[in-house]
Amino acid sequence: MSVRSSAPAALAGIDLDRWGNTLAPARPAGGCPPTGPLRPPPEESTTVSDTVRFEGLTLTVASITAALAFYHGKLGLAVEVDAAPDFALLRIGGRQGGTIGLLSEAQARTDGAVASTPAQKRAIHVEFSCDDLDALHAALLARGVVFHQPPHDEPWERSMTAFDPDGYAVEFAQGRRGHNATGARP
Repeated sequence: MSVRSSAPAALAGIDLDRWGNTLAPARPAGGCPPTGPLRPPPEESTTVSDTVRFEGLTLTVASITAALAFYHGKLGLAVEVDAAPDFALLRIGGRQGGTIGLLSEAQARTDGAVASTPAQKRAIHVEFSCDDLDALHAALLARGVVFHQPPHDEPWERSMTAFDPDGYAVEFAQGRRGHNATGARP
Protein backbone atom coordinates (compact mmCIF):
# COMPACT_ATOMS: atom_id res chain seq x y z
CA MET A 1 0.00 0.00 0.00
CA SER A 2 1.41 3.36 -0.96
CA VAL A 3 0.08 6.73 0.17
CA ARG A 4 1.14 10.18 -0.88
CA SER A 5 2.73 12.10 1.97
CA SER A 6 1.05 15.19 3.39
CA ALA A 7 4.22 15.92 5.35
CA PRO A 8 6.27 19.14 5.19
CA ALA A 9 7.75 20.30 1.90
CA ALA A 10 11.03 18.48 2.62
CA LEU A 11 9.14 15.18 2.29
CA ALA A 12 6.75 16.19 -0.46
CA GLY A 13 6.61 13.69 -3.32
CA ILE A 14 8.02 10.79 -1.31
CA ASP A 15 5.88 7.67 -1.23
CA LEU A 16 5.25 6.31 2.26
CA ASP A 17 3.92 2.95 3.36
CA ARG A 18 1.16 2.71 5.97
CA TRP A 19 3.73 3.02 8.79
CA GLY A 20 5.30 6.17 7.39
CA ASN A 21 8.45 4.50 6.06
CA THR A 22 9.70 5.80 2.73
CA LEU A 23 9.20 3.37 -0.13
CA ALA A 24 11.60 5.11 -2.47
CA PRO A 25 14.10 7.09 -0.38
CA ALA A 26 15.02 10.47 -1.74
CA ARG A 27 18.60 10.79 -2.94
CA PRO A 28 20.24 14.00 -1.73
CA ALA A 29 21.99 15.99 -4.45
CA GLY A 30 25.32 14.26 -5.08
CA GLY A 31 24.81 11.85 -2.21
CA CYS A 32 23.55 8.40 -1.33
CA PRO A 33 20.00 7.56 -0.29
CA PRO A 34 19.29 7.45 3.44
CA THR A 35 20.15 4.13 5.06
CA GLY A 36 18.80 2.16 7.97
CA PRO A 37 16.10 -0.39 8.58
CA LEU A 38 12.59 0.52 7.58
CA ARG A 39 10.31 -1.60 9.76
CA PRO A 40 6.67 -1.58 10.71
CA PRO A 41 5.85 -1.48 14.41
CA PRO A 42 6.46 -4.93 16.00
CA GLU A 43 2.74 -5.49 16.67
CA GLU A 44 2.03 -5.22 12.94
CA SER A 45 5.08 -7.10 11.65
CA THR A 46 4.64 -8.54 8.18
CA THR A 47 8.21 -9.60 7.43
CA VAL A 48 8.92 -12.65 5.36
CA SER A 49 10.51 -14.31 8.38
CA ASP A 50 7.13 -14.17 10.12
CA THR A 51 5.30 -15.97 7.32
CA VAL A 52 7.80 -18.26 5.56
CA ARG A 53 9.75 -21.31 6.74
CA PHE A 54 13.25 -22.14 5.60
CA GLU A 55 12.90 -25.58 4.02
CA GLY A 56 16.43 -26.33 2.90
CA LEU A 57 19.15 -25.85 0.35
CA THR A 58 20.53 -27.68 -2.67
CA LEU A 59 24.18 -28.44 -3.29
CA THR A 60 25.61 -29.13 -6.74
CA VAL A 61 27.68 -32.32 -6.51
CA ALA A 62 29.92 -34.34 -8.83
CA SER A 63 28.36 -37.67 -7.84
CA ILE A 64 24.98 -38.28 -6.22
CA THR A 65 26.23 -41.72 -5.13
CA ALA A 66 29.31 -40.30 -3.35
CA ALA A 67 27.27 -37.51 -1.75
CA LEU A 68 24.66 -40.02 -0.51
CA ALA A 69 27.44 -42.22 0.91
CA PHE A 70 28.54 -39.25 3.00
CA TYR A 71 25.27 -37.53 4.00
CA HIS A 72 23.22 -40.71 4.42
CA GLY A 73 25.84 -43.38 5.01
CA LYS A 74 28.15 -41.48 7.37
CA LEU A 75 26.01 -38.67 8.79
CA GLY A 76 22.78 -40.70 8.90
CA LEU A 77 20.44 -38.21 7.17
CA ALA A 78 17.19 -39.74 5.90
CA VAL A 79 16.84 -40.15 2.13
CA GLU A 80 13.45 -38.87 0.90
CA VAL A 81 14.16 -39.00 -2.83
CA ASP A 82 16.85 -40.99 -4.62
CA ALA A 83 16.74 -40.12 -8.30
CA ALA A 84 20.43 -40.87 -8.92
CA PRO A 85 22.35 -40.06 -10.98
CA ASP A 86 20.58 -36.68 -11.25
CA PHE A 87 19.17 -35.76 -7.84
CA ALA A 88 18.58 -36.82 -4.24
CA LEU A 89 16.77 -35.19 -1.34
CA LEU A 90 17.77 -35.71 2.28
CA ARG A 91 15.83 -34.72 5.40
CA ILE A 92 17.13 -33.91 8.85
CA GLY A 93 15.10 -33.23 11.97
CA GLY A 94 12.03 -35.30 11.09
CA ARG A 95 8.98 -33.96 9.29
CA GLN A 96 9.41 -30.51 10.86
CA GLY A 97 13.09 -30.38 9.89
CA GLY A 98 14.77 -29.20 6.74
CA THR A 99 16.15 -30.69 3.56
CA ILE A 100 19.38 -30.86 1.63
CA GLY A 101 19.01 -31.38 -2.08
CA LEU A 102 21.85 -32.94 -4.02
CA LEU A 103 21.85 -31.93 -7.69
CA SER A 104 24.34 -33.47 -10.09
CA GLU A 105 26.68 -31.08 -11.87
CA ALA A 106 25.50 -32.54 -15.19
CA GLN A 107 21.86 -31.76 -14.34
CA ALA A 108 22.79 -28.28 -13.07
CA ARG A 109 24.52 -27.52 -16.39
CA THR A 110 21.22 -28.07 -18.20
CA ASP A 111 19.92 -25.02 -16.27
CA GLY A 112 22.97 -22.97 -17.24
CA ALA A 113 25.06 -23.47 -14.08
CA VAL A 114 28.83 -23.49 -14.34
CA ALA A 115 31.18 -25.50 -12.15
CA SER A 116 32.15 -24.01 -8.79
CA THR A 117 35.80 -23.76 -7.88
CA PRO A 118 37.11 -25.66 -4.83
CA ALA A 119 37.54 -22.30 -3.03
CA GLN A 120 33.90 -21.38 -3.71
CA LYS A 121 32.69 -24.73 -2.37
CA ARG A 122 34.86 -24.47 0.71
CA ALA A 123 33.28 -21.09 1.52
CA ILE A 124 29.82 -22.68 1.69
CA HIS A 125 28.99 -24.11 5.11
CA VAL A 126 26.23 -26.65 5.68
CA GLU A 127 25.45 -26.02 9.33
CA PHE A 128 23.90 -28.42 11.85
CA SER A 129 23.47 -28.14 15.61
CA CYS A 130 23.16 -30.65 18.44
CA ASP A 131 22.97 -30.73 22.23
CA ASP A 132 26.19 -32.71 22.87
CA LEU A 133 28.95 -31.94 20.37
CA ASP A 134 31.53 -34.24 21.97
CA ALA A 135 29.18 -37.24 21.87
CA LEU A 136 28.29 -36.48 18.23
CA HIS A 137 31.99 -36.19 17.39
CA ALA A 138 32.66 -39.66 18.85
CA ALA A 139 29.65 -41.17 17.05
CA LEU A 140 30.62 -39.66 13.67
CA LEU A 141 34.25 -40.71 14.05
CA ALA A 142 32.99 -44.28 14.58
CA ARG A 143 31.02 -43.94 11.30
CA GLY A 144 34.16 -42.90 9.41
CA VAL A 145 33.76 -39.12 9.27
CA VAL A 146 37.12 -37.34 9.04
CA PHE A 147 37.18 -33.93 10.71
CA HIS A 148 39.10 -30.92 9.47
CA GLN A 149 38.54 -29.24 12.86
CA PRO A 150 37.63 -31.30 15.92
CA PRO A 151 35.37 -29.81 18.60
CA HIS A 152 36.72 -26.42 19.67
CA ASP A 153 35.46 -23.21 21.23
CA GLU A 154 34.98 -20.00 19.30
CA PRO A 155 33.70 -16.82 20.99
CA TRP A 156 30.26 -17.36 19.45
CA GLU A 157 29.92 -21.18 19.79
CA ARG A 158 31.51 -24.60 20.23
CA SER A 159 31.83 -26.31 16.83
CA MET A 160 33.60 -28.84 14.59
CA THR A 161 33.98 -29.07 10.82
CA ALA A 162 34.27 -31.85 8.24
CA PHE A 163 34.24 -31.66 4.43
CA ASP A 164 31.89 -33.58 2.19
CA PRO A 165 33.21 -35.37 -0.96
CA ASP A 166 32.72 -32.19 -3.02
CA GLY A 167 34.59 -29.94 -0.60
CA TYR A 168 31.63 -28.22 1.06
CA ALA A 169 32.28 -27.43 4.74
CA VAL A 170 29.91 -29.36 7.02
CA GLU A 171 29.85 -27.68 10.40
CA PHE A 172 28.29 -28.94 13.63
CA ALA A 173 27.67 -26.62 16.58
CA GLN A 174 26.58 -27.28 20.13
CA GLY A 175 23.30 -25.63 21.12
CA ARG A 176 21.16 -23.33 18.99
CA ARG A 177 23.16 -21.34 16.43
CA GLY A 178 23.66 -17.75 17.51
CA HIS A 179 22.56 -18.45 21.10
CA ASN A 180 25.52 -20.32 22.52
CA ALA A 181 28.43 -17.95 23.12
CA THR A 182 31.35 -19.66 24.81
CA GLY A 183 33.33 -16.62 25.85
CA ALA A 184 36.48 -18.11 24.29
CA ARG A 185 39.03 -15.68 22.93
CA PRO A 186 39.92 -15.93 19.22
